[in-house]
Amino acid sequence: MTDAGPGTAEDSWPLTPLQSGMLVDALRDPENDADLVQHLFRVEGELDIDAFGAAWRSVIRRHSVFRAEIRWRDLAEPRMAVLPDVPLSLTVLDWSLLGPAEQDERFDAMLRADQARGFRLDTAPLSRIAVIRVADAAHLVLWTSHHILMDGWSRTLVLRELAAAYAGDAAPERPSPRFGDFAVRARSSDAAASLAFWRTELSGFTGNAPLPEMVDRRAEPGKSGGTGEHSVLLDETKTAALRELCRQARVTQATVFHAAWGLLLGHYTRSRDVLFGSTVSVRPLDVPDDEQPIGLLINTIPARVRVDRDATVVDWLRANQKRLAAAREHGGESLAEVQAATGLEPGTRLFDSVMVCENYPGSSDDRWSAGQLRMNLIRRFGQTGYPLFVTVWLGETPRIVLEHQREHLDENAVRDIAEGLLTILDTLAADPSALVGSVHPLTPSARAGIVDRYSPPPAPTVSRLVHELIGEQIRRRGTATAVVCGDVTLSYAELDEAADTLARRLRGEGIGPERVVGVFLDRSANLVVALLAVLRAGGVYLPLDPALPDRRLRLMLDDAGVSAVVTEQALLSRLDAPGLSGDRRLALCVDGPTSGPSSPAAPARAQHPEDLAYLVYTSGSTGTPKGVAITHASVATNCRSIEQLYEIHADDVVLQFSSIGFDASLEQALTPLLTGATVLLRDQEVWSPDKLLDVVCAYGVTVMELLPEYGWEVVRTLIAHPDPAARMGRLRLVTVGGDVVTTEQLAEWRQVAPHVRAVVSYGPTEGTITASGWTYPGHSDSPVALIGKPLAHIRAYVLDDDFNPAPARVPGEICIGGVAVARGYPGRLAITADRFAPDPWSPEPGARLYRTGDLGRWLPSGDLEFLGRMDDQVKIRGTRVEPAEVVTALRAHPTVGQAAVVLNRSTPGVSPSLVGYVTPATAGVNPEPARLREFLRGEVPAAAVPSSITVLAELPFNASGKLDRAALPAPAGPGTGGSDGPSTPLEKALAEVWAEVLGAERVGVHEDFFDLGGHSLTMLRVVARAGRAVGREIPLRLLFRNPTVASLATALDAAEGGGRRD
Repeated sequence: MTDAGPGTAEDSWPLTPLQSGMLVDALRDPENDADLVQHLFRVEGELDIDAFGAAWRSVIRRHSVFRAEIRWRDLAEPRMAVLPDVPLSLTVLDWSLLGPAEQDERFDAMLRADQARGFRLDTAPLSRIAVIRVADAAHLVLWTSHHILMDGWSRTLVLRELAAAYAGDAAPERPSPRFGDFAVRARSSDAAASLAFWRTELSGFTGNAPLPEMVDRRAEPGKSGGTGEHSVLLDETKTAALRELCRQARVTQATVFHAAWGLLLGHYTRSRDVLFGSTVSVRPLDVPDDEQPIGLLINTIPARVRVDRDATVVDWLRANQKRLAAAREHGGESLAEVQAATGLEPGTRLFDSVMVCENYPGSSDDRWSAGQLRMNLIRRFGQTGYPLFVTVWLGETPRIVLEHQREHLDENAVRDIAEGLLTILDTLAADPSALVGSVHPLTPSARAGIVDRYSPPPAPTVSRLVHELIGEQIRRRGTATAVVCGDVTLSYAELDEAADTLARRLRGEGIGPERVVGVFLDRSANLVVALLAVLRAGGVYLPLDPALPDRRLRLMLDDAGVSAVVTEQALLSRLDAPGLSGDRRLALCVDGPTSGPSSPAAPARAQHPEDLAYLVYTSGSTGTPKGVAITHASVATNCRSIEQLYEIHADDVVLQFSSIGFDASLEQALTPLLTGATVLLRDQEVWSPDKLLDVVCAYGVTVMELLPEYGWEVVRTLIAHPDPAARMGRLRLVTVGGDVVTTEQLAEWRQVAPHVRAVVSYGPTEGTITASGWTYPGHSDSPVALIGKPLAHIRAYVLDDDFNPAPARVPGEICIGGVAVARGYPGRLAITADRFAPDPWSPEPGARLYRTGDLGRWLPSGDLEFLGRMDDQVKIRGTRVEPAEVVTALRAHPTVGQAAVVLNRSTPGVSPSLVGYVTPATAGVNPEPARLREFLRGEVPAAAVPSSITVLAELPFNASGKLDRAALPAPAGPGTGGSDGPSTPLEKALAEVWAEVLGAERVGVHEDFFDLGGHSLTMLRVVARAGRAVGREIPLRLLFRNPTVASLATALDAAEGGGRRD
């Protein structure tokens, strides 16, 4: 027998694969052991405490696992060591004189204390009993143990033997089977073949889509942590249908439940290739049930379900059964070994849910009796180790138990998941010949209910044209200021006269409905004049920003079929330059004569709401810009909704800050004019934050919209001012949009400007500028701001690939319906047909919706949460990460001023990673990238720590105030370089151990353990050997938190009081 390490042990054996994983988990986070299990029983009848204790002692003497502890220090591999004698841990309490409420209160406190007490895996016993008298002839029995001891099969055997011993029956004469013999057999007899199987089975798998977090943060404190449980029992009708399905398909019930769970996960994660955990028994089939040992003889393996939408239910179930059976034949390897063998990157999370189908003898009957005494299982408590752990108790009437981590899934979410699973089971059984793609977790009535709740019919379309509505304000407020830009001020009357003059010139040159007019002007009051004139003439407004390169402008002019260009003398020569001239176009100078070929005057015809109002170009996914055509009905209705959302009135001064090529510039100009307010245009250059605040005060700006990054700079400027309120004048509303907004930014706004309302706006160009808005309430649990409720005229949806509504809090594609939907992309029929689809949920004939390509979900509040782009999700080592979360963490470091985090795919053959860029918080004091990465390891998931961080004097911004990602320099190398050798004896000893365990020639002190191929089981070997090498114990969690030789050495020194490493 191999030495079990220090201390007297009568026997020992290696751990099973699952036990090894549990040991790693316990050492990694000893304060939160996920494998502690509590079973609560109620005993009815007179309980003889002495006889009950004696029965338990009999069980402990007979079964060695109850006298076992785990040893790993100074051993080549961890072992389970059996002690000759271990006392029974039995606590007896009497609460029979307490009322029910006080009993419940005491039990809750006792349960929490018992959980907090946990177990030391290196100290037996790893099981304890508490007996509580709650009434005459009634007791509660709490059996607490570590899952590393036994599985569910063993628990049933223990309860049977306990009942027999309590009744006075003699213990079986034959000795208890030695668990160690079975533990060795639990490992694969041909590990190479098993690992080869898993390499094939998991080929093409790059990381599982995580279950969405579904938690109501407004819940009571007691209901937002720990674990919860939800149980459903299949009724006779559902059970009969399930059995008939199994008979027709010739599959087991376990196969159906696994397949149904895969389908459900596919809907919740928007994936047709899902992976979850499945528990397989590694008990030998050639051993009779009554000769099976007590112990942990199960293993968790990956279960892969590929959703073949075009297969029939029967064929698909049979294929799943075949795959599941093959996986079970190779179930003896640990998850860490499977992951390492398949080439998945270290740190990739294989799955975050587990399904177990229990069908061992007595699996549905956790109870025993002895004479008049009855002991029944009431509840199982315990951490699951996963956000969701599903147990299906097979039997006459299957029972499904869903255990969930409340910090990830609340009770309502789990009820919805259970209901979805039952609906899928019903649908599978209802028509086994149906296609898999027709199976959905929501019934038709439930889908309609989601639409009714979250996507109510939109407000009526505004029938007037936007320039007609502005005309009403001109008549009311002729002398009031309409437009200000620099030294130029136009009253409403002056704006009317100038726009009318230009509109007549345009009509005289043949401009009318559906004729595109390019407006090629620098930022000035003439820009607003030209916009209003083009709309009055009936033309289609196309903004042409002079800041754009000639090539881009030429493409827009040609693609849009521009009939005329409104420009100014200073820019006229550029239109004639070779890069822009092309076919000679009509050019009308606002400060000069008309040039170029004229057209006959446009025939008079009334304008209609369905006529085009403007054309704006956006970046295309292929790199070629595409025009988005918006009608008068869309823009007029949008402006009315924005007026209501922002509560704009005639006394407001609204800053037009956005680039003139963006559709937001139209909203910022037209909405104020529609309400009789004043539009203030910034000048040609993007103002510094100080200049912006000067303008806000000087001109009495009340409303302004900024991009998030620029807004952050404004906030920092305000924070640095001794009297922030004095720098904001009359400002009452700030809107931010156009990019992801962090709640940190909004919190800073609230801190320096509590009187200023902050609204996050969201909207694709194809949905007419703004589709939704969220007013920041002063706090948020999310690092990223919500995008709020749809505007009154918008019908927003969150849909799956089949245009079915996603359940609440489940991700789907954000789709926009109603009058806001653009006409399409002129001249691009294929992409228009792809992105603009018939609206299956609208009662309006011919209604369409726009597929945004944005991922989002509905929250119970009716707000939308933006989750990123569907076509460019940031996934690192199989984990979806939020760059905004990393930015927030970086900004929290005292040495960091600004921060940006982007995805880096620039290195061929190297997996994508995040890279960071920071500016100093204090001039001349540069942040240290290595220290920042160490700081982030304690703030964000490992996959979200940037592979490099570059220090810049300032972040680059483009003319519109957005972060200019193209101008960011190439990422810096990882600190001082991964090839640095050790500089101290401690570093040298650690590096030698790492190289030995990882099979590397040498290890640099800054190389990451996981990047070198390390995983959880190799970590056990590292801490054991390194502990011997350096003469001190190394906690596993220390290596998890410090995965480089240099950082681990530093941490070890700090743990000993900060002594020198040499």
